[in-house]
Amino acid sequence: MKKVILTLVVLFNVFNGIAQSFRLVGEKAPEINLEAIYNKSDNKIPTLQSLKGKVVVLDFWATWCNPCVEAFPENNKLSNKYKDKGVQYIAITDDKKNKLENFLKKVGVDFWVGRDDNGEEFKNYKVTGRPQMFIINRKGNVVYEGNFVSDKLIEEVLSTDSVSTLNEYKETKKNNKDLVLVTSGGFAPGEDPLYNRVDKSLRRYIPREHRSKTYFDKYQFIIRPTLEKTITSRGKSWGWSNKYKNRDLVGITHYAGTLENTFKFLNNLSSHIWVKNKTKKLGGYDVVYLKKSPSIEAAFKEIQETLLESLSLNFKKVKTIELVNKLTLKKKNENVITASQIENGTKHAYKAVTKYISRLEIITNEYFIADKSLKDKYIYNRELGDIDKANAKDIIAFLKTRNIEVKKEKEVIEIFEITSK
Repeated sequence: MKKVILTLVVLFNVFNGIAQSFRLVGEKAPEINLEAIYNKSDNKIPTLQSLKGKVVVLDFWATWCNPCVEAFPENNKLSNKYKDKGVQYIAITDDKKNKLENFLKKVGVDFWVGRDDNGEEFKNYKVTGRPQMFIINRKGNVVYEGNFVSDKLIEEVLSTDSVSTLNEYKETKKNNKDLVLVTSGGFAPGEDPLYNRVDKSLRRYIPREHRSKTYFDKYQFIIRPTLEKTITSRGKSWGWSNKYKNRDLVGITHYAGTLENTFKFLNNLSSHIWVKNKTKKLGGYDVVYLKKSPSIEAAFKEIQETLLESLSLNFKKVKTIELVNKLTLKKKNENVITASQIENGTKHAYKAVTKYISRLEIITNEYFIADKSLKDKYIYNRELGDIDKANAKDIIAFLKTRNIEVKKEKEVIEIFEITSK
């Protein structure tokens, strides 16, 4: 029987050889030189010098970045709330002109949007992921870097010209010039969330020539009882990649999910309700996979086979008659289209039908299926906003505006069962 890796790597070894941080917090903010500006009444391209005396929030993003687009409604609220209190939001992208302008026609952005055609501002701010946000105080210094901005952060900068984490940062840097903890960040497919607890974005601070000596580039295949305090039916999947860091590797991370959710993830099911756990194994599991594999599908298969063998489980399809909620497109319209019909740059203004189904199943614990009229369709989503924050009533009402009917009926479906060997 294959052994599942359950041991933890000693954390201190991770920090050997880390060079001094590139981080801008506490430093003078680099000036911005944009090629164009949108949503500004006079169309005059701003600079930080022209905004001196204001608190400036910079949001580095792209039209292809789903978390960036999902954050716009919240950033709109914050921008509108604080614009009369001396706060200016600027979203900076390196998307091409045509792609960006298509996007802005479809997605409502209330604050300024700047175009950085040659990517110089991304380089100057050492942007390594998106969204990556900075708060610049009235003196022109960077006081925060992270993946999101909140009321609390803006209020603190308005009141003190700083944020509390800045003092922690300075003290850490003073005590150990080689180790700087990051206050917010993410991790890539195939990286272990355990390490991100310690520094949240360690790779960003390791010189490129030293990266091959770190755990990041080593073979990893970990399946373990989750290290999280709580588990969820949704799990916390960061995602997967079959061209990890331009290497011939597959990277997958999925953690803090129930056993049902882990199999849902590995089989690309719409939600956990399609998997019934008939065993006494009720805990959650972490999966971290980074190694050579012919494809993502092959990697998923390897993970599942190892999981089944290690835990002595069976996983099989079972036919059953259930009451389901069937989605049907009653009339074709421009708001429900195929992927090939989506304009360049506007991908994230639409959501796949499967996304709505997944959300509805998670919050209702009922089965939802789409008939052939909605096969491979995408729905223009501007009015509904973030699906993950919407309730079932609002989603169904929204679908109705798109001429999509949701009707209950009994149907034979295939679900999956986990059983002990």
